[in-house]
Amino acid sequence: MKPLGHHIKTKTGYFVRICSISVSYQNKSLQVNNKLPERNMTFTRRQIDERKAIGERPKRRPYASKVAFELNRGGFEFPESCSILVHNGSVIELNVATGKGVGEPRQVNVAIQGFASASVAEENGLKLSQAILWAAITRRVPLRLNYHTPYPSIVYDRTLQRGGGFSMTADGYVYSKFDHFVESLKELFDRDDPLDPKLLVSMELFTSARLEATERTRFLGMVSSLEPIAEQRAHAPAVAEMVDDFLQHLNDRTIDDSVRNSLRGSIQRLKQESVGFAIKRMIRELLPDETTAVALVTHAYNIRSSLLHDGQADADLDVITRDLEQLIRRLIAVRLGRELDG
Repeated sequence: MKPLGHHIKTKTGYFVRICSISVSYQNKSLQVNNKLPERNMTFTRRQIDERKAIGERPKRRPYASKVAFELNRGGFEFPESCSILVHNGSVIELNVATGKGVGEPRQVNVAIQGFASASVAEENGLKLSQAILWAAITRRVPLRLNYHTPYPSIVYDRTLQRGGGFSMTADGYVYSKFDHFVESLKELFDRDDPLDPKLLVSMELFTSARLEATERTRFLGMVSSLEPIAEQRAHAPAVAEMVDDFLQHLNDRTIDDSVRNSLRGSIQRLKQESVGFAIKRMIRELLPDETTAVALVTHAYNIRSSLLHDGQADADLDVITRDLEQLIRRLIAVRLGRELDG
């Protein structure tokens, strides 16, 4: 067991702080290693001071944001709990819940702290959600965010905890797969890119689809994950003029008002690309070298329509789902500006 506050270097060159502490905010502040890091840790003095403030002055940085997720056995090999230091100066605390039976999904609780305002904590919580999903996507690990609120992260005041505080422990080594998890988190937190909420929804649908119990629900979840990231653009002005002509003809007809209003909405939407058209255009723009990708998505949407409206599925649905999964992983990586390992 490594001593309290000891930093260990993972295979990818990142650092995890090993902790074994017990905290009660009513009478004692969180103890953080205040020593300067080793030369190759590349943390600045400001980042070290910020972590010191998080630990020693919790009321100055009271807000945190937590994310819970579950994954099947055989995914990431997490230590029981640990702290991950990221380059925006904050600290990510990870804790794997115990007591699950053999074969049951594991619950993992992750919190990023501390922030002076709730809004900044919320922003970083959503970014943490996206980073967790990116770790799952890049390593092909089925994962489901676990929440019952409008957003996957929950902001809370960490100084108001009651009842004995909390504890964190970890062994003095890092599993290979956990190393990849840390690397993926830091990939996103080392950049200041604004969060795309539609991309976050797409990533959540994608990672949770693989946890569905049946082949058909996995396929439907996978196809649905394409839609949030496909921006529906307006057609050319000539198309808009033609649609306006249709609307004028509709107004000149003597039909029931409820039917007229329904048709008017349908015709008005013709000024924009359909979801399917937008997805195909997105693929051509983001993956120009993927010559078979558009055909794959077209085939997948035909199967989706048949499945939802006729109850009929393709005999090779598992193969199509697998090919679609690889395509969506590449699309998400391009949208994030990241590269996949394989």
